[in-house]
Amino acid sequence: MARYRAYRMNIQTPLAFAGVILIAILLMACGPREPETATLPEIKVGPDDVAVETLQLLQLQPASSDFAVAAPSFGFLHDNVVELARRMHPDPDEFALQYQRMVREQQRQYGLSQAEDLRDVLTGTGIDPDRAMALFVELEELEPVAAGGHDSDAPWSAFGAALLESAPAVMVLPLSDKDNGDALASRILSNMAQRPVEELTEVTYRNVTLIQADASEDGGYFVVDDWLVVGRPLGMVRETADRLVAPAPIRYGTQECPVEHPHETVLLAQPQQMAKMIDMMLAYNVVTDMTLRSVLALQTQPMRELTDDDPVVLTLRLEPDTLAMASRIDTERHTELAQPPETLGPLHYATLLPPEAHAAFAFRLTPETKEQMQGDWLDGIHESMQEDAGVQQGIGMFRMVAGMMGDEIALAVRGQHNGIPLATAILGLDNPQMTRNLLQALLGLPTDPAETYRGVPIMDLALPLPGDTGIYFAFAGEQLILSTDLPGLRTVIDRLQGEEGTVILETVEPPLDPETPRNGFVVLRHTLLSDVVMPVMGLTMGEDAFEPDVAGGLRTISQTFREAHLSSGMENAWLTTRLALVLAEEPVAEGQ
Repeated sequence: MARYRAYRMNIQTPLAFAGVILIAILLMACGPREPETATLPEIKVGPDDVAVETLQLLQLQPASSDFAVAAPSFGFLHDNVVELARRMHPDPDEFALQYQRMVREQQRQYGLSQAEDLRDVLTGTGIDPDRAMALFVELEELEPVAAGGHDSDAPWSAFGAALLESAPAVMVLPLSDKDNGDALASRILSNMAQRPVEELTEVTYRNVTLIQADASEDGGYFVVDDWLVVGRPLGMVRETADRLVAPAPIRYGTQECPVEHPHETVLLAQPQQMAKMIDMMLAYNVVTDMTLRSVLALQTQPMRELTDDDPVVLTLRLEPDTLAMASRIDTERHTELAQPPETLGPLHYATLLPPEAHAAFAFRLTPETKEQMQGDWLDGIHESMQEDAGVQQGIGMFRMVAGMMGDEIALAVRGQHNGIPLATAILGLDNPQMTRNLLQALLGLPTDPAETYRGVPIMDLALPLPGDTGIYFAFAGEQLILSTDLPGLRTVIDRLQGEEGTVILETVEPPLDPETPRNGFVVLRHTLLSDVVMPVMGLTMGEDAFEPDVAGGLRTISQTFREAHLSSGMENAWLTTRLALVLAEEPVAEGQ
């Protein structure tokens, strides 16, 4: 059970799967035929008719597929991705040149000399860029290649090519031009088969005219209403046609798992196949950051052990000022993730943190989490380090303290002073008096307070830190408060004694309800880089703390994003993890 708690707070999984949208873009070219009598399945939606086309296309998911992605509009994604990339690029003029080179390459490939952007390219191929599209993939027989076997300089192209060449897949694309459909449909099938597919025949199936290749593995296509359905092998295309009369049941869009925004892209995937997709992304070096690679690798085994095939629902929403992602999984179906009632509840310590903090987090410590802290986390320390006597002593002390922790922990960073971050941590304790006695015996902590604030003794460790910075601690009720920020420590005591104020959960965009049961919460604001990280590194390591390119990249991030926040908790019976990246309305000057 301990492994599942790590999965619960891992926002990197939905972050990594946002990239799968690009796969559909790689495959886009289509071939329409005249509409037949069959139509898309009807669907009951809410009073606002939210995302009707998206839900209709998802109902076409073939029975053998285990991975479905649907986007309400390529054009909407395109416009917002381009704007986000432009704002993040250190040289907007250079970005514009790179984009135009991409457009010219597509112009040459499709003979569309008048296309001004990728929207025009898509329209020129016969696809309507302003309507929904879907991709269904079957990964069961797909084997990830050995790591390092592909060109790490172009990981996305290698990753997309692997899926294109070997994964059974069907696309549903909206048509805007039916004049040159057959040639373009043949091109898709040839690209998917990696060889010319020329022998195509017509058959009638499910009230549609199915154009199929003589070789079953080369697939086929058909048109329903003004949608092109194309893919391989032929059996998977037929399964998609079957859904015209027997629509696939989907959880997304239901009352318990509603559509939250009309422009969100949705991914439905079985957990075991998500693990396979992560393995592929790691094998093709799609994710290059080593820390993120390690986190993702740790997630694959817990996902494989989820026994029910009910899909995880992942959504991505892009707007001019926000990138929001969410993952939702039904714990009534995936009972391995269900939490005991006594561990459910709001994050109390999140309400104690200063709302103006540059960074803050609060996590619930379940028995499984504490077991993992004392086991898996420490066991992951490199063997050479574990042999060091000091490290061994630290591990032993950590195990003791971890065993005494209560059910929650929190931390906030308000700034820096003389190169020391002003941070305050709150640790819940199962037995405060025993913990106090143990720490005083082992560490020789002072017993006389440096001051008493609202009846709470505050101790000063009197360490030789720069300037007048100190390390303070206080035992307040069942909490141990540690801080390099004396005003921040006093704020926590104020809140513990009932003084009301703004809760940091309510300051993020969109605001979060402090009363919602959560497993964890993190907020990072742009000022963390500009006001804390870069000054601290500069003061402690000198002017050469960052290479010029790294410093420039950090400034760009600080000026582009206003904040990022992550939360995970129970929404009804669904374990829900959310990540939001909020952009600055205008570039934020350094130090503001």
